[in-house]
Amino acid sequence: MTTKEKILEAALSLFNELGTDVSSLRVIAKEVGISHGNLAYHFPNTDVIIHQLYLDLVQELDEQIHSAMDQAIDLASLFELGWLNFNILQKYRFLLLDFVRIMRRIDAIKAHFRTLTELRKQQFHFMIDSLIQRGLLREERFEGGYQRLIGRLFILGDHWIPHSEIHFGGEDAERLQRSFVLFISQFEPYFTEEGRLEYLQEIDRFIVEKGMEPRLFK
Repeated sequence: MTTKEKILEAALSLFNELGTDVSSLRVIAKEVGISHGNLAYHFPNTDVIIHQLYLDLVQELDEQIHSAMDQAIDLASLFELGWLNFNILQKYRFLLLDFVRIMRRIDAIKAHFRTLTELRKQQFHFMIDSLIQRGLLREERFEGGYQRLIGRLFILGDHWIPHSEIHFGGEDAERLQRSFVLFISQFEPYFTEEGRLEYLQEIDRFIVEKGMEPRLFK
């Protein structure tokens, strides 16, 4: 592992545990076991580290989304993609915990995130259209209905980590599971009968494969 990789790994751990305000370059350098000057050679300030970790997060999410979209879209792939994305977001949870502060402070992240959000909306529309064509989701009953669904999904996706930290007890794994269920259940009103039955099958599969508590789906 290179020095730069060690710095990013240590910074990610500290940002997740302490937050971005407390984790200064000196704190990160001490964690890595290098001098402040050596760290500053690679990253002049914490904003540069935050930006790099943000780009790492985006890359990991991109890989999962592109992999899913290269295959036939069904409810199994929707469940898997949502589950993988929630786990990746949990890995970089400081970005969502300090979401507004980071966006106000680092213009490059804010600009990139806005552009990325528009791309993600197009990708969601593609997946929803694919599920409609497969007969799993109903045709839109109200004009703009799926556009509003996507808006709700983005609000939940951007803010589930601070919400779960405040309102849900238990370990990180349980909070992730509870939030994932809230996310995936947003599709429930839109299923056809075929989609509803497949959805129930996917719930049973996830309970077994992911060790999720059945009570979370009640």
